Amino acid sequence: MNFNRVISDIIDEGYFGNVTYIDLQPDKDVNISAQFASSLRFFSLTVKEKEKKEVFSIVVKLPCIDPTPREARNCNVMFDNEVNMYKDILPSLGVDKKMYPKMFYGISNSSTNPNRDLLILENMKSQNYVPSSHKIFLDFDHISLVIKKLAAFHSLSYIFKNRDRNGFYRIKDKLKEVVLPTSVQNRLEVIHFATMERGIKPLLPLYDNLKKVLKLLQSPYKIRKMISYPEEPYPVICHGDFCNNNILYKYDGSGIPVDCAFLDFQLSQYSSPAIDLFFFLYMHTTSSFRERYWDVVLEMYWINLKNSLPSDVMIPGFDDYMKHFGKRALYGYMICSWFLPSIMDHHPVTKSDYADLSLEEKVARFVTIAGEEGEKVICEVVSHLLSKNYIDDLIEFYEEKYKLD
Repeated sequence: MNFNRVISDIIDEGYFGNVTYIDLQPDKDVNISAQFASSLRFFSLTVKEKEKKEVFSIVVKLPCIDPTPREARNCNVMFDNEVNMYKDILPSLGVDKKMYPKMFYGISNSSTNPNRDLLILENMKSQNYVPSSHKIFLDFDHISLVIKKLAAFHSLSYIFKNRDRNGFYRIKDKLKEVVLPTSVQNRLEVIHFATMERGIKPLLPLYDNLKKVLKLLQSPYKIRKMISYPEEPYPVICHGDFCNNNILYKYDGSGIPVDCAFLDFQLSQYSSPAIDLFFFLYMHTTSSFRERYWDVVLEMYWINLKNSLPSDVMIPGFDDYMKHFGKRALYGYMICSWFLPSIMDHHPVTKSDYADLSLEEKVARFVTIAGEEGEKVICEVVSHLLSKNYIDDLIEFYEEKYKLD
């Protein structure tokens, strides 16, 4: 793609205001960045309004270029969802504009010409938002800040539903389910079960209920669907991929985080707030943090959720939320069992490392990532799920929905 020409045309169409195009240069501080379903490019864009020049720090996001993985991951739908989040859904919810990057331009033609899909966002480094220095495990200052922001974000769905239910359902219906081809889904299910079994198997001799839950997890997609199904009155428009990779922070002079912003809404969905909350918490807390702060953080979420609502917007009480969350907390482990060891690994593998492997070889590779330390941290998540009775809650939830053989 000729970015100079494309962005010059976009400016001529007025998307950056009443300005003229001067220059586009790659950002000197960052280079091309790849994500699992898209790619990013960072630029400094110079424009002129009358005689005054202005420089924008921008991020250009493109869907996966290779048509094979794009189809396998249903990247067209993910890109369409993200454009809709920035263009319509976040503004309609009334999300604070400091909570996400400004969109200058977004187009998704997934049904006609996906090769022209493009998203141009502000690079929030210009506002002093940066990634955290800790990639995995976060301290209380980071966790508490993010939890409060997440509660405020989720509260906006309840407010909108209360004020204009039909209007809310119109915007949430813009989000499409990301359905994978059956053959891809089946292969991923095998790998996903193996990663979940890895953290459960060492504890099986000690807990009979783990045998039941392991049997349920042989159908990961079915369990994820059950957990994420929007059971009223709890569901909200969730971020959907809520981990530290998709959060930027602003720090004070002492290095304390004072604000944060959310990025990458391509997996957003209308679902239980549990899918954001427990993915983030299990992904980014240590066992010692959970032992000390778990109940504090969950109460913090609910209090900030409640305090973000006007008096006429009613939601269930704290105990009701805890029961709802308890039945869905396993979602966090389901995601973390796959991703946490991969992030911890000192020699992270790339997609090309797996390209020529058989399914059995891929499974063998995934269940040894990060070695003993990787296995230890996901076993600790399972131990926490057991200590909070979340395993029994999930089994009870399943038995409410289906007959357990």
